Parts: sequence; structure tokens; C-alpha cells
Amino acid sequence: MNEFSKSMKNTILILFSLITILVSCRSDKPLNKRFQKDIEKYTKAYNSRDWEKVILMIYPKLFDILPKQQMILYFMLSESIGPRTVPEFDRIDSISDIIVSGDEKYCRIFYDGIIRYSITGDLISKNMDQLKKSYLDKYAAKNVQFNERRHLIKIHVDKSMIAISNNNKNDWKYVEYAGNMKEMLLKIIPDEVHQKLGQ
Repeated sequence: MNEFSKSMKNTILILFSLITILVSCRSDKPLNKRFQKDIEKYTKAYNSRDWEKVILMIYPKLFDILPKQQMILYFMLSESIGPRTVPEFDRIDSISDIIVSGDEKYCRIFYDGIIRYSITGDLISKNMDQLKKSYLDKYAAKNVQFNERRHLIKIHVDKSMIAISNNNKNDWKYVEYAGNMKEMLLKIIPDEVHQKLGQ
């Protein structure tokens, strides 16, 4: 192969790579906007304590393990016995490739957020130090801020969700990829999908 042929081949490969990247970015952009809109909607419903709207955005197969009413009761119980939680969405960092399995498609969303905990009542006097320790143990100290005067704890967090939709639709439902939800996901999505999204 002469130098001209090699040069042309390299040029074609570079152009093909650029086209692939541009197509990929273009195709991801609407999906990114859709996920951002949905996470903002989910966060707003949560902060309004509109549990019915929150439930509507959750992947329905999760309710085979944890029934809707039980989940709503869990939300309400957490609100009554723990600090008031106010999550805030910041921005999407990245989204994974879409994985198709059976009649569903899956995607993992990585995003930045803030969680504000408002400490009230008996929690102020009895558990404030314990709460501070637990949050410092769970998150890096640089991500945790305490406002002693206003009894507020502010935490910067890296979060992720699994988005799931029917192949023929664009109606995405969500499951947070954290804590006990990881174990529940093993029961409701295919193993090969979980292995790829869990990386």
C-alpha cells in the first residue's frame, strides 16, 4: 500500500469516527433532556410529598416485591420519624448505552444532586451528633456541610438511576440504583443487563 492510499485510509477512518461520535451525541441529546426533565419532575413530586406522582414514575415491576401502598407508607414513616429530606437535582453527568433485552430497553443515568436534611424536634437534642457522624461516615467530609444554627445538613452526592422502557415506546420508568434497591433490581431485571449497567 503506497503512502497516498495509507493517507486516504487514515482520513476515512478519522471521518468515520467523527461521524459516529456526532451521531451518538445527537441521538443522546434528546434522551438526556428527557431524563433531566423526568428527574426534575420526580424530585419536585418528592419534595411536595405527592407520593402518588412519585409512584407513577417508578418501574412497575418493583411493586411485585414492594407493593405501592407499602412504599407510600415507607415514605410517610420516614418523614415522621427521621429528618425532613429535600433532594435537589443538579445536572446529568452521563448516561450509559441503551441495553435491549426482551421487550424492554434499559439505561443507567449518572447525575449530581444535593440532599438537605432539616433536623427538628427531639432529633436536635438527642441525635444530632449521631446523625453528623453517620453522614460523615457515609459521605466524604468535603461533601457534607452542617449549619448548627439552622439545624440543617447539606450533602453533595453522586447518584444514579436505572431507566426502563418498552422497546416500542418512550415512556421511561425509574429505579434508584442505591442501597437495598440494588438487591431488588436483581429480582426484576435480567442478570446480563444488571451486570452491564452495574459496572
